[in-house]
Amino acid sequence: MDFGPQTASIIYIVALFAILYFLMIRPQQKRQKQHAAMIKGLNVGDNIITVGGLLGSIVKIKDNTVVIRVAYSIIGCIYTCFV
Repeated sequence: MDFGPQTASIIYIVALFAILYFLMIRPQQKRQKQHAAMIKGLNVGDNIITVGGLLGSIVKIKDNTVVIRVAYSIIGCIYTCFV
């Protein structure tokens, strides 16, 4: 078979998208699924570390927020995406 320059460039672009998918997009989707499973598994009393580095224990879990106790009398409310 004789491939023309147009066919070769289409094959090249398809190969690049396949490489991009398997090296970047698929691992990101896997991490998102793991993070969602971790968020669903949180319970009151669990110790967590936020994205910003705060250490705390969960006091209350709402729909998309978590109330954490950072110190004895310091309580903060953060979004679950930052856990």
